[in-house]
Amino acid sequence: MADNPIKEMILQSAFTLKGKDINDRYNKSESWEMKNALRELNQKRIKNDPIIKKKKNECRVKHKTGLWECPNCKEEVNRLTCAHIGTPVSNIIDKILLEEQYLDQKMSELYKALRSEHDDISIAICCDKCNKLLESD
Repeated sequence: MADNPIKEMILQSAFTLKGKDINDRYNKSESWEMKNALRELNQKRIKNDPIIKKKKNECRVKHKTGLWECPNCKEEVNRLTCAHIGTPVSNIIDKILLEEQYLDQKMSELYKALRSEHDDISIAICCDKCNKLLESD
């Protein structure tokens, strides 16, 4: 079977990069990787929760594609977020990563601790502007 000419054209494009070249430019620390992995896992868990999705869908502006109405300030916005009320998730992750009991723990244990820290945190669906009003620390 002959090579696919479109695939070959894409492979030769200036817009196709090698993974090794990207890896060679990467210079993040282990602590940065751990914090960002936890943040990303947490963000996806909340964002993909079926109730969150349902409530966000209720805020769609029906007559305008790609717009949402913030359920708090009623502004039409390009996106809605899931805001932590109180301590920002970044600070919660920092706290966990600095606790002696979690030093040298597996990712699954750290993520379990992060989920547990969320038991008493309220999450509000809102626009970016309202999100900023809900942070403390």
